[in-house]
Parts: sequence; C-alpha cells; structure tokens
Amino acid sequence: MRDMQQPLCITAIVPGPVGMAGGPIAIDALLMATQARIDNLPPIDVGGFARIEIPIAVEPGGRFHLASFSVGSFEAYDRHWINRRFPIEQAQTIGTHRLKRIRITAGAQKSYRIPMEVGYLVDSRLDWYAIGDADRIQALLSHVSFVGKRRSTGKGEVERWIVEPCDAWGDGFPLVRNGRALRPLPPDWRGLDAPELAYRNVGCVEGPYWDKAREELCAVPC
Repeated sequence: MRDMQQPLCITAIVPGPVGMAGGPIAIDALLMATQARIDNLPPIDVGGFARIEIPIAVEPGGRFHLASFSVGSFEAYDRHWINRRFPIEQAQTIGTHRLKRIRITAGAQKSYRIPMEVGYLVDSRLDWYAIGDADRIQALLSHVSFVGKRRSTGKGEVERWIVEPCDAWGDGFPLVRNGRALRPLPPDWRGLDAPELAYRNVGCVEGPYWDKAREELCAVPC
C-alpha cells in the first residue's frame, strides 16, 4: 500500500519571472486541474463540480486537503506588459465593401496594453508542505511546466519539481506554522493565533478557490 501519510516538501524551481497577483498558489488545486486534464474531464461549467482524487491526504472531517499554499518570497520585481493590437491592415485587405469602420476601442477588435507585475523568487524556489504520496505527486507534477498567472506568455516556467520527505514541525503541519495559516482554514482551526479573516480571493477552504458561491469566512495566508 502506498504511503499517503508522509510529511512532504514540494518545491518548484522557477528561475525566471512569475506572476502571482492572486496571491499564493494552491498545490491541491494545481494537482486536481492536472488530473482533470489527464483524465480529459469536462470543464466544471459543463460537467459540474466533483472532487477529483489526488495523492494528498484529506483532513479527518473530509473538508479539504492537508497541503499548504505556496511559501516563498521575492527578491526583485519588474513590470511587464501584455499587448494586443488588432491587425487593421489585414482586416482592410480581406474585408468587403461593407467594412467601413473598425473600432479598436471596444469589442473583438479592441487593442490593449495591460501592465503586469512579476517577481523573481529568492533562490528561484516556491515551496509547499503536504501529507501525501511523494511518488504519485511527482508523477502528476511532471505534467506541469508553468505556475502562476499569464503562463501562456511564458511567465512562471518551472525548471524542475522536487518532492521529498521532510520533518513535520509539530501538530500544525502542514497547515499552521507559528500560529499562521498556510492555506484557507476555518477560523476556529486549532493552532491559529489571531488569524487574518477574509472572504475575498481565497474565501474557500477547498478548491476550486475561484468559486464565489462557495465562499465562507476563512483564516487566510498573510
């Protein structure tokens, strides 16, 4: 039988810029999305939400996985730009005589230039802590090449993943450290010390974290 109760440290080596405007990254949601892609499951808005089994243990009440959000800090920041310019010349070439006006300020033809802040990680690493099956987690993460926001533009490219056993720091592992929540938790979760409470952004104790219909008051990472 595989060991699903092993304390683990999961590390992504990310040498280049990564966008994390939405805050820390949830490893359980990342693994669920990866498993859904491997199994060719339909999007939630088509097939509905069902918990996807991943090789991370679940807390005794069955509400959420025993895994932290990402832990890491930035040593430098930069501003990049996301650009889109509608190809006016090509549209004029292939358009008919009815094409009299192209509006580039609205609709499908809208051009934009959006600022995006990215950061460079200290030691080029993001860490997560979890209880689970190291080999199966490593196998799933072999399908993940990027993390964070704006992955399609090359941000957050992962050089390699490292999944290895680690020492648990006490009863709070891997959810609470020094009284601080490392993932969204019920406000009365044991070990929390004056937690920061919020609904927005990560107001769900389990993925998908963007589902506002499931938001509740949580102790959140800060």
